[in-house]
Amino acid sequence: MTSFLDFNKDPANDIDNKPQQYHNFGGKGVRVQVYWAADIWRDVSLWNNSWALLKGADEILRKYTLALDMLPLQTEPAALASTKEKATRKFDKTVDKQVARQKKAKGEVAKKQTEAAAKAIEEQGHAARGLLDFSGSVHVPMEGEAPIDGLTALRKSLGTVPDETRMVVVFAHIDGGPNGYTVLRQEWLPWVIADPTPTQDNPKTLLIHEMGHACRLNHQQSDAGSATAKNIMYPLDFKGLTQLWGWQVDTIYDSYWCNGRKPTNWWDRISNAKLPPDHPFLWEEPP
Repeated sequence: MTSFLDFNKDPANDIDNKPQQYHNFGGKGVRVQVYWAADIWRDVSLWNNSWALLKGADEILRKYTLALDMLPLQTEPAALASTKEKATRKFDKTVDKQVARQKKAKGEVAKKQTEAAAKAIEEQGHAARGLLDFSGSVHVPMEGEAPIDGLTALRKSLGTVPDETRMVVVFAHIDGGPNGYTVLRQEWLPWVIADPTPTQDNPKTLLIHEMGHACRLNHQQSDAGSATAKNIMYPLDFKGLTQLWGWQVDTIYDSYWCNGRKPTNWWDRISNAKLPPDHPFLWEEPP
């Protein structure tokens, strides 16, 4: 684990003007496994905005000498290309050569190809692309824990997570108030749900804020107003949040998802902890 250089909470300090308060981790990856609920990946605007959130998280991590190590690896325009191509080839085999030569033309043939591709994507998506057989929303109240039934239904749609050292990130609709939620329950290791519905808030910080919680970071600057709050772990998301303090970056690096060990008894620690407001961590880990 890293040695904290300076347990600093000064909003005037950041890596650009106080580099001595930050380690250089050389682009070490924070590992995530990403999934999309069915009604998210079917909607082009929501699909694109989910990638904006992922890119925003990566951009912030790179600023602090980390990076986002993400599965699946595809970029958004190419994410479904191979599946669509396979579906098109399969369709071509069902018609004669003359029709196949017209596959780029408008009309009934193109329509059937599109339908075949969509069907193939739905059939193969869960295993191949992180696309889930889950639609609808998960209820998350503005305060308190989300009901377990909705969380369980969403989690079951993931099947078996292939690598538990990757933080689970699920893009799905959330109703009840917040656009992001970190699931901190004893049934699972911490995991993240993010709603990619476009908002006026800064898309760069929503996902990395929830990832910070999964790495045990608590809210910061809770008493600050929008004019003075700068830290990404501020309780509300808006465009002025741009920074992480050095010890917060160290904590992300020391997490199970990057370079650290698996949390031990973390649920007991978070349930029984009587931590003061603005405490650095949601739970304490032994040294």
